[in-house]
Amino acid sequence: MKWFGALLATSTVICTTVFSAAAEAAGTRLDPVTHPYIQTASNVSCTPDANCKIVFPTATAPETLVQHVSCQYNLVTGAVTIDALAINNTTGDQNNLEVFNYANGGGDSIVRGINANTYLFLQTGESAAVVIVPHGGAVKPLSCTVSGYHD
Repeated sequence: MKWFGALLATSTVICTTVFSAAAEAAGTRLDPVTHPYIQTASNVSCTPDANCKIVFPTATAPETLVQHVSCQYNLVTGAVTIDALAINNTTGDQNNLEVFNYANGGGDSIVRGINANTYLFLQTGESAAVVIVPHGGAVKPLSCTVSGYHD
């Protein structure tokens, strides 16, 4: 019976060690601290009542997850944002982004902002994009940062 207790104690230690190593490997595989993804871009040439789009560089990792989008842009007073989207520019998958008034832009414009969590998956060679759909005026300029992590 003594040997059974020793065997049980040894197998528990082995199982715990294997489980901890597996959990650690899974926990660091897609860790935003060890594998961060961040891109910043801007578009200063958007035309009135046309979609304003920023396309970010293509993903080079096998799997990339965009988790956050932050943007700033101006619209003339009275113009509205019909839609704001984070898009996988390759597959067309998209998420809506919430827009808020950020500040008075001086003169006849209002600064709009986006500060939103999202889940946008990219594979190697695919790219993320942010699209603003205005009505009543041009987006000037649009500047955005997307962030998350990669495999």
